[in-house]
Amino acid sequence: MSKRLTHVEIGGTSVDDYLLDWAYPESYGDSISETTITLPKNITGVVTLSNSPSLEMWEGFVTSTDKKIFSGYIETYAPDGYKIVVYGRDKLADTIRREVTHVYDKTIPGDPAYPNGKLSDIALDIIVNYCHLNADVSTVQDSGTIITISKFVCNHADPLERLKKLAETMGWALYYRADTDMVYFEPTGFTTNPTVLTVGDNIIELPKWKYSTEQMINDLTLEGAVMDQPREQLFSGNNSDTTFTLTTAEAPSHIDVYLSATKNYSTTSAVESEHKIGVPEGTTVGTFDYTFDLKQKKFTFSSTTPPVGTNNIYSKSFIETPNPIHRVDGVSITAYGRYKKTITLTDVMNVDDAEKRSDYIIAHYKNPFISGKLKMLVTDSSFKPGQQVRIVDNVSSPVVDDYFIITKITKKWPGNFDELEVGDKDWEPTEWQVNITERVKRLEETMIGDTAVVNEIVDQEQLFNMVPYSQEYLIEMLNDSFVVGIDPNDVVYDEDETAILDDFESAASWTGSGCTLSDDSTAGHFWVGTQGVRVTVT
Repeated sequence: MSKRLTHVEIGGTSVDDYLLDWAYPESYGDSISETTITLPKNITGVVTLSNSPSLEMWEGFVTSTDKKIFSGYIETYAPDGYKIVVYGRDKLADTIRREVTHVYDKTIPGDPAYPNGKLSDIALDIIVNYCHLNADVSTVQDSGTIITISKFVCNHADPLERLKKLAETMGWALYYRADTDMVYFEPTGFTTNPTVLTVGDNIIELPKWKYSTEQMINDLTLEGAVMDQPREQLFSGNNSDTTFTLTTAEAPSHIDVYLSATKNYSTTSAVESEHKIGVPEGTTVGTFDYTFDLKQKKFTFSSTTPPVGTNNIYSKSFIETPNPIHRVDGVSITAYGRYKKTITLTDVMNVDDAEKRSDYIIAHYKNPFISGKLKMLVTDSSFKPGQQVRIVDNVSSPVVDDYFIITKITKKWPGNFDELEVGDKDWEPTEWQVNITERVKRLEETMIGDTAVVNEIVDQEQLFNMVPYSQEYLIEMLNDSFVVGIDPNDVVYDEDETAILDDFESAASWTGSGCTLSDDSTAGHFWVGTQGVRVTVT
């Protein structure tokens, strides 16, 4: 069995002769990987420890530098008696040391998101141009044009948070590899490791398997789907009425109308040539025969007046009725008991879509989820979190032979084995029930209204003299006519108050619209003169 060799540099200086041990756990989805290195306290005479020097680690089975496994920075260090523990973060930590301010918009030529709104194009731009890390189209996989985003707002944002939001939306992974010095953005399980892990061969000790039923579903009710139920109604034209109201109790989702000058639709079927073109009420552009108001359950002919006839107007409306989908898996229920769940989808399009979704959920949740911990003999450094790997365990009961996602790898030196945590499924039902399209929609909606504030206020002081160029005086005078509520004569008086303007005391000198004018000599009802004009609104 080959022995694991290692090489460690701090600030470019080798500390191999001082290494006591190191541990390097990599977790899939944690993005920023961390490592701990234990050194004797006299290491301070060899290298200067601070919170900025570079930290690099290699491992190998032929030489100590076969493969670089870590490249980053010292995050902190802690003296502990005779030793010092150094904590490091890989280069993906640059994504939290910077910020990104940009509105990615697929409608703007020259924008990284133009013209398709690919999430992968946005991620690549953030990684390279805002985090100044290495990535290209070989490490950032193309997300395609089926799932796109119209606008993605980054307002003085943490690049890591924005990148993880994109990754979570698509169910992808974001991580850094020291051996290539590149950042990767790819689907979960994108790579399958060719090495099969077998108990008794390259797996030492018996794996610890866990069969969890916490997320099981074998009795599923899926709500959110609707079915269009047709409703038919006949009307008779009288060469006068153009608006007709449906008698259905529910508001329809659409109204189709057929019109004939001679037919009686109660005895004769409608044909396509009699079908009229309808548009929502309020539409003024285009060619159409009638408008409809779904809320009021009515339609109005705009291009013609229905002639006199018996049942010569035929309307076909459609009522959306809830259509929940219920799926059960009898084999799973017999084996494990009933695990019932009702899920309401907000993005389901129709009943067919809901049926396919329910079949998929049942297929993936009807059995317990298997996860395990195992110790793997290491002869190379090809295993990475996020990879898919086949594991064969003919010793445990029940027997396991399946493909799993590597969720965590813990490397330790000294030592010739890695500790792996694997799982066949890591998704949550609450997340999975919303598909990628809906998640993209939510991602856009969370930032609606923020595009106007993607700016920065800078304090500046500029001294200059201001000399008036001209002066204007504006005088507003009350005149002998006014409209109530319109400035400057906008005072509205109580019912028993009057006020005169320019001492026009006689009601005969005034004219009004929608009111009756009369003289009013009541004391206190006028400002100057001997009387006022009383206005009674009719």
